[in-house]
Amino acid sequence: MDVASPGMSAILRGAAAAIAAVALLSTAPAHADDQSYLDDLRAHGAPLKPWTEGEWVSEGHKMCNELRHGVSPANVAAEVTQTDPAMFMDVLQHQLCPDTLR
Repeated sequence: MDVASPGMSAILRGAAAAIAAVALLSTAPAHADDQSYLDDLRAHGAPLKPWTEGEWVSEGHKMCNELRHGVSPANVAAEVTQTDPAMFMDVLQHQLCPDTLR
């Protein structure tokens, strides 16, 4: 039976922890954030009324799904009537669906 010395065991544990940390940091996906999305829309002057926050979030997620299923950003932007389409798409993709940025 091959048993590592206590010093070697500590080194191996430290190396394994470092590798795991690097792997997590380098592969951590960006995540959707409903509140940041709403805050960013407000910061850009989007008139959130007459829709509720829930409606903005729901529509945003619907549009993200369209992007994920191959609808072009230009075609999704054409659906936007409540505010500036270019600004909306920028906020949408950066806050709700960063995985759709190319």
